[in-house]
Amino acid sequence: MAGTSQVSGLASGINWKTILEQLRQVENSKVTLIQNREKVYQDRLAAWQGINTKLLALKTAAGTLNKSSQFNLFKTSLSSNTLTAADEILTATASSDAAPGTYQVQVLSLARAQKLSSTGYASQTVALNLSGDLIIGGKTVKITPSDTLKGIRDKINNANTGSTPSKVTASIVNYGTEGYRLILTSEQEGAAGISLLNGGSADLVGGMGFADGAPKTAKNSYPGGQESDSFAAADKAIGGADLLNLTSAQSGSVSLTIHGATRTVAVDLAADSLNTIRDSINAAFGTPVASVLNKTDERGKTSYRLLIEGQTISYEDSNNILETLGILRRAGFSDERGMTGDVANRSAGAAITGSTLIKDIDGYNDYSSGDTITLGGKSTGGADVNSVFTITDSTTVDDLLAAISAQYGNVTASVTSDGRIRVVDNVLGDTNLAVTLTPSKTTLQFDADHDLGALGTLRARQIQAGADAEISVDGVTVRPPSNTVSGVIPGLTLNLKEADEDATVTLRVERDSGGLKEKIQNWVKAYNDVIEAFNAQLKYNSETKQPGGPLFGDSSLRMLKSKLTHTILNRVSGTDPNYSTLGLIGIKIGTDGKLTVNEEALGENLETRFGDVQKLFAATWTSTDSSLTYVYHSSDTQEGTYALNLTGTNPVAGYFVNPGDATGTGETLRGISGDAKGLMVRYSGAATGLVGSLTLNYGVAELLDRSLYSITDAIDGLIANKQKSLQNQTKRMDEDIKRLQDRIDRKMQILEDQFIRMESVLSTLQSQSNWLASQISSLK
Repeated sequence: MAGTSQVSGLASGINWKTILEQLRQVENSKVTLIQNREKVYQDRLAAWQGINTKLLALKTAAGTLNKSSQFNLFKTSLSSNTLTAADEILTATASSDAAPGTYQVQVLSLARAQKLSSTGYASQTVALNLSGDLIIGGKTVKITPSDTLKGIRDKINNANTGSTPSKVTASIVNYGTEGYRLILTSEQEGAAGISLLNGGSADLVGGMGFADGAPKTAKNSYPGGQESDSFAAADKAIGGADLLNLTSAQSGSVSLTIHGATRTVAVDLAADSLNTIRDSINAAFGTPVASVLNKTDERGKTSYRLLIEGQTISYEDSNNILETLGILRRAGFSDERGMTGDVANRSAGAAITGSTLIKDIDGYNDYSSGDTITLGGKSTGGADVNSVFTITDSTTVDDLLAAISAQYGNVTASVTSDGRIRVVDNVLGDTNLAVTLTPSKTTLQFDADHDLGALGTLRARQIQAGADAEISVDGVTVRPPSNTVSGVIPGLTLNLKEADEDATVTLRVERDSGGLKEKIQNWVKAYNDVIEAFNAQLKYNSETKQPGGPLFGDSSLRMLKSKLTHTILNRVSGTDPNYSTLGLIGIKIGTDGKLTVNEEALGENLETRFGDVQKLFAATWTSTDSSLTYVYHSSDTQEGTYALNLTGTNPVAGYFVNPGDATGTGETLRGISGDAKGLMVRYSGAATGLVGSLTLNYGVAELLDRSLYSITDAIDGLIANKQKSLQNQTKRMDEDIKRLQDRIDRKMQILEDQFIRMESVLSTLQSQSNWLASQISSLK
């Protein structure tokens, strides 16, 4: 029976499967009708999406012409008076703040970045047993006794990351027998060099050999005073987690002498902020000699510095407190000088170290307790040295080094990585230092002739000194701190490439009419692309009686085309009547609504009537008072004339149209309601009442940009609402199709079940009939 139910008409002879398929086709015609309607909506949605893309491109193009500053497009040209090409000496780029002009520029010297070297270490992977904080480029690097040279390198490089990098990189160079040295390189050029400070009582800067023993100097010295480094806050503890986050913030008394008056000031970096230190200094002197300065950069980030005023200032620094603040720094970078023995001693085949027993030095086979080494020569102070050093079974190389350091004045004795005795003269300037080491046994040697040699340079602390560039502009010498020079000529950035005192580069700055014409042509093309898309949808083929696209007859599309066309044809207020429409500068509109450009006429107008073309496109302003200037306006601000009614200055307070429609901060007044909403002006005068008025006029590009904002806004724009409506309709149709298909499936299933039961019943009846017939036949 199961098999019978699966075969259409086996018992009945009726092909009911085909009947069901035909019934399904009839029912599905209702689905097809909905799907066809859905396809219409989907085509409309795709059409609106395509038009929106072109409108956004037009808005972008309009956004390149709707501000006055965007018309300040300049080009530069360079020529040299020598065979050296000008662009090999420098290149120049102009911003919107530039102005036409010609300049004679000489590159006398390039800026250089400082590069420092540490002392040599025998290994880069052995713990150095150093402890303390280094402040590099304003970032704290914490050094622990277990840190190796590689570990310190990595910590320094990790500080050169994030939003406030140190701008100093660290690397290690293996100098062979001179050992491994840590190299610090500034990423910034300039004479200021690397900002490298001790962040605690330990002198890591000097101890690692980056600086010599010269007295500290003022780090940020200016006429009339000296400043600390900059900090992110003036009311936070200097050594706390919010600022330097020092391992052990120091405290103590520092001495300041200003114009001969000396005062002692107690400072605790764990608790004191810049404000606290300022107040302590002023209290000590009984008069305001210290203040906290603040500066806000172009990103809106504010930094703070402590200023100590005075023409002559000196300090005594306790626990490197003033150094941590960046008021003082170690800035002596003289070459390390000294002498080195010419015998590289070994013990058991390896270079000797400080812990090597002297009796175990290879070749010293006739050692006996009581052997001696005579120390001779002169100390750094010029005194004769004549001392006997006795060797016993427990005497190490370190013991000998300690004796040398004790006998020869301000020196540091060490053993090199290849086993040679080295004596470093720590005294700045020339001394009479001379070192002879004469063992009592000839089998022990530290130098072939026992004289460690003449005093000479062992290492350059400063591999490269930081230096400012030096250039001459129209005969005036300036020294910018970088090879990328901004601000010397307003609006120009010079990239210095090669110094050549004999070459004079003539730098010309001109308005880039060609570039500006190209921007306008790009805007015209974007506009024509939109009109072409509109026309493709709205056209009608009378022969085929077919519409151009799925949006044919759409009133919203016609309204958009009319709105854009009206904006383009509109006469711009605040302009010369002879230059108040696009057609008057060479941009005509055709019968198809598309624009054409007369390049010759447009180019001539840009050359001769630049200001009028600028007003025709961009938002421009005028003011009745030189103290009243425009700052900004938003999409909510309406064009027109706004009177400035002030009720106070410092900070500015008042209104534009009605009291309460604006709020003031500093010298600026910002509209918060009405037509002036979003308008920001600056008033630098001192008068109150009606101090003047500012007129804001909108050109074609600004008007078009504003119109397109309300059309293309992704949240509330006209096209966004159109798309949402079509998407909702197609979603409802999808739901209708699913419900209808489910209903058809259920109906077909019911009919199929009924046919199957019919086949089953007929099959049973046929079986019974056949049995009965067989019984009757058997009775005959």
